[in-house]
Amino acid sequence: MTATSLRHAFVPTVVGTLVVLAIMLWCDAASPNVRAAQSTLSVHPTGSGTACAQAQPCSMHVALEQAEEGDTILLAGGVHTGSGEAVMETARSATLQGGWDGASSGDVTFDMAAHPSIIDGEGQRRGVLISEGITVSLDGLSVTNGANSAAGAGLYARDSNVELRNTSFCSNVVSGADRTHGGRAMVEGGTLRAERCVFRANNAARVQYPFGGALVTSGSLNVLVTECLFLDNDANTASALYFRADEGDAPAVRIFRTRFEGNGHGRSEGPGRGAYAAALHVQGAEVELRGNTLTDNWGLSGRGTASFSHGSLLMTENTVAGNELGADPGIYCQSV
Repeated sequence: MTATSLRHAFVPTVVGTLVVLAIMLWCDAASPNVRAAQSTLSVHPTGSGTACAQAQPCSMHVALEQAEEGDTILLAGGVHTGSGEAVMETARSATLQGGWDGASSGDVTFDMAAHPSIIDGEGQRRGVLISEGITVSLDGLSVTNGANSAAGAGLYARDSNVELRNTSFCSNVVSGADRTHGGRAMVEGGTLRAERCVFRANNAARVQYPFGGALVTSGSLNVLVTECLFLDNDANTASALYFRADEGDAPAVRIFRTRFEGNGHGRSEGPGRGAYAAALHVQGAEVELRGNTLTDNWGLSGRGTASFSHGSLLMTENTVAGNELGADPGIYCQSV
């Protein structure tokens, strides 16, 4: 089924627009176990020691080792790097808050634009790796240059509850010999909530079946995406967002007031480029799209700017216009 432009174009709120602009800038862009305050640890790119206090911040690795269930980790502005499989690997429920000004005394203040906290995979490792069965919130971070040969170069989580707020994922690339999923992030099972996030210039590529250049979600997963931007991401199928439910499940996928722009053109750093379902594909879910804009997305072949199969679909106040595909440039539905 081919859709024409839908009524009521998405007009972002002033606050949402300012947050998105601030996040996009990021892409160019001492005794043991003593803490600054109860349940809070402080991290600086040049941190050392084990105090993890405001006056004596530690490294990311030390803070993650010391963190207890439900702790908050404050990340000072600057570039945070690491070693091993991921820059940031968390095994316990935690909140990771970026944009801290890094002041050694006084009030703890945050400004994401002035003090961007950048998680840099250096093209060698994942940005964030989340263990099973926990709840993790990322707020005010920029995850960039993540790399993996299979899935989730920027972030990977399985059977966990993941909350992303005011966070950007830029220039993360999955490229391997087998199926590749989610240049930016892959979340399997659990729940995902993304608010005011930017997914820009991420890439999933291989010889065959690369899915979801920016974001892949799958399994018995409920998904909420609100006031986000998917820009210039690339993959053979669903250059921006790909979702596939487990057989027999019908999870909810809700996407509100989100922009999908310029995906599939091959503008990201990896070799992937759009062919099918230029912006997004959702299979086996109860889908609600409200107040979104899909424009300037590209696919060589067809199956719509947005593709939906084997589930239900409710669309209100969306705009689908100015997209280019070999066939079916609007909305493509199969068994919906």
